[in-house]
Amino acid sequence: MSDWWRSWGFWSSTFVFIALVVLIPDTEIRRWLLFGYCVILWLFHLVPLPVTGILILGLVPALGLLSIPETFALFGNEAVFFILGVFISSAALITTGLADRFCDWLVRAVSGSPRRIITLFFYGTAFLTFIMPEHASAALVLPIAIRYLERNGHQRERRWAAAVILAVTWGAVVGGIVTLLGGARSVLAIEITRLFLADSGQAFRFGFLEWTAHALPVFLGVSPMILWTLFRLGGDMRERLSPVDRDSPLGDSRPWTREEVTAASIYGLTVLVWIFWGARIGLGVIALISAVLMFAFNLLTWDDAQRLVNWGVILLFGGALVLGKVIHQSPALLSKLQAMIPFFARSPFLFLLFLALAAFILTEFISNTATVALLLPLGLELAIYMGISPKAVMLAVAVPSGLCFMLPTGTPPNAMAVASGYVPPGMMFRRGIRIALWSWAITAVWLWFTVAG
Repeated sequence: MSDWWRSWGFWSSTFVFIALVVLIPDTEIRRWLLFGYCVILWLFHLVPLPVTGILILGLVPALGLLSIPETFALFGNEAVFFILGVFISSAALITTGLADRFCDWLVRAVSGSPRRIITLFFYGTAFLTFIMPEHASAALVLPIAIRYLERNGHQRERRWAAAVILAVTWGAVVGGIVTLLGGARSVLAIEITRLFLADSGQAFRFGFLEWTAHALPVFLGVSPMILWTLFRLGGDMRERLSPVDRDSPLGDSRPWTREEVTAASIYGLTVLVWIFWGARIGLGVIALISAVLMFAFNLLTWDDAQRLVNWGVILLFGGALVLGKVIHQSPALLSKLQAMIPFFARSPFLFLLFLALAAFILTEFISNTATVALLLPLGLELAIYMGISPKAVMLAVAVPSGLCFMLPTGTPPNAMAVASGYVPPGMMFRRGIRIALWSWAITAVWLWFTVAG
């Protein structure tokens, strides 16, 4: 979409929204006008996603949907600061060179058979995403993959280069669902569920290991299909490639620095505390302490944090929480959802499958954080009347929303792959749709045995 059409779409939709709000003073209708307005902004990317988060924070109290203190209290909850702490700590891994060391190891390892090269790039990026946000791991490994292709890509056709780039991209995507560190969507889903249950006086805690235990089977089920698709895309896998020049800067085996050892120790200790004491201390508290330690040991400067931390995600995250709260308080929604109960009452599994399918489709067009913000409040409202576990609904929305393989609009790694010039959008769509269908089948089995049960 050109800038002219984007600008025209924003101002025309904004004008219609304002006109309807002025003409219709009813609070309930205004609630859904705001919801529809945000859907349009997110779906067509009329403004940057963080701007939509800011807009929500301003419009909700202005329309009288929530009080000013209640609106900004949601923006300051623990989940927002957990994401902030993770981003800052991940930035320290970059500035100290620890992340580059991992990438150097990866390049030294990728020699020999084409299958091995693709597999190492895929799993190397995926495992890196276990401990840092998916867009950060993709941003780290993609330049290494491009440098590798520039040195060795002449040995094979362009499809081979695309397979290497997509190995990094899809490794970041599928790896991002495994832990709470892979992306903001998982933490947002937990927080929306906690706030939803808190309104009825119920406590909700979902720990680091518990999330991984539920999401790991999906990763294990989807990964073989991704590799099979990449092997087919890469062409003849029998021809061996010449090894990487290990004396080049790419294969530099430098000694560990004090900064690298310190950053690795702090981050490793942080992950252990998240796993074993996260529920007791609080994930957000631990993340912020870890971030402060990175600064205290001079592993990160504030200028580095401003440059490397995705501050826009924080704004979108806070706005999404506020929008979820607004939807949750809709009396009209409750009556409409109650009318849908007979349709899904015979099969709660069908309801969860429907939510997962909606998440699969929507996440290809808008960010996975926005997908969770839109779908999860609706699913929770309906589930409570059907007697379905809110935890099951949360997982049925949050995990599939991270599986975006077809379009560059849904997740930064996909956009980076297209921007590299090695992966045409049409190729990503054609190859990605196979993986998406397989992921849908894996998710259905996973919902049946793990979540619904």
